[in-house]
Amino acid sequence: MRQAAAILIDAYRELNARRMFWVAVVISLLIVGCFLAIGITERGIQILWFEVPAFINTDLIPAATFYKFMFVQFGINVWLTWGAAILALTSTSGLIPELIRSGAIEMVLSRPISRPKLFLLKYLAGLLFVVLQVLVFTTASFIVIGIRGQSWEWGLFLAVPIVVLFFSYLFSIQVLLGMITRSSTASLLLTLIAWMLISGVHVAESAVLAVRINQEGRIATLDKDLQIREADIAAYTRAPDADASVLARKQDAMEAQRKTRSEAGDTFTLTRRWHEALYNTKTLLPKLAETTTLLNKHLMSEDEITRLLNMQQQRATAGPRGRDRADRVQSEFAATREQANRPLWWTLGTSIGFEAVVLLIAGWLFCRRDF
Repeated sequence: MRQAAAILIDAYRELNARRMFWVAVVISLLIVGCFLAIGITERGIQILWFEVPAFINTDLIPAATFYKFMFVQFGINVWLTWGAAILALTSTSGLIPELIRSGAIEMVLSRPISRPKLFLLKYLAGLLFVVLQVLVFTTASFIVIGIRGQSWEWGLFLAVPIVVLFFSYLFSIQVLLGMITRSSTASLLLTLIAWMLISGVHVAESAVLAVRINQEGRIATLDKDLQIREADIAAYTRAPDADASVLARKQDAMEAQRKTRSEAGDTFTLTRRWHEALYNTKTLLPKLAETTTLLNKHLMSEDEITRLLNMQQQRATAGPRGRDRADRVQSEFAATREQANRPLWWTLGTSIGFEAVVLLIAGWLFCRRDF
């Protein structure tokens, strides 16, 4: 136990010496300070003592919902899972490469400690660095939301395990790459590339899913229109004064509609195949976006989420070209809701499984390599 504590403390001191932890803490507190400076009133947004009229006000969403929305959208989705994550990856990129460099590993292994335990403790030390960052930011945000929003949201602290889990997916990749390359710079750059590729698969799957949902709605509309046309032709045919030329035009229009429906069905089939391929690929990868979205489901009620989505949809479809974007925006939000409602075993189970496989490979290399 003392060995484990000593290794964790040494690793923390090594990370702390790079000052990245304090840089991240300062930025976190500045972001929380921005939350404190921004408020919502009956007439719009208040920044310090200046009030800006806006469509967002307390009649539309309560103050507590507004602050929780800012915490999730900007604090979690922008800062902790992008800015702070990059700083953390930069800080921890040298944990393994510097450990296995000539001279350092011999000194550590001279202690009575097994290689698997040493590898695991170093990995946990990197996660501890992130735990402290997220805990500082979440605690400060909890106080701000309690004071400004008049709501003490203990659910905010779920951000700690969720964000740490998000980071652990990337950190496991970085550890494996650090074992292979023995370079902190190379492992960091390759991890960032892997991050972009994983995010690219997510964006592509989301876009194709939105297109698939949009096409499903279009096909349903075409089928309904065909039923109406068929009923109209049947009724016109039974009429005693039916005109053959009018009937022919109606039948031609229906045939054109059937052709359009057939083409739409072929396009939908192709889109569905592409979505299945992207979904299956995504199943094998860590779910970065879906993991952070879990916080929304536990922090906000279904009514709050629906209200915010409707507000964003109204905002996106406002303006002279709003009607042209309405169907596309509606499909995008439907895709977002479908992704958010995917089972927990798929979101976390497959992601943790990916991480476990990556760590097992990295740990095997660490234990088998002749330093």
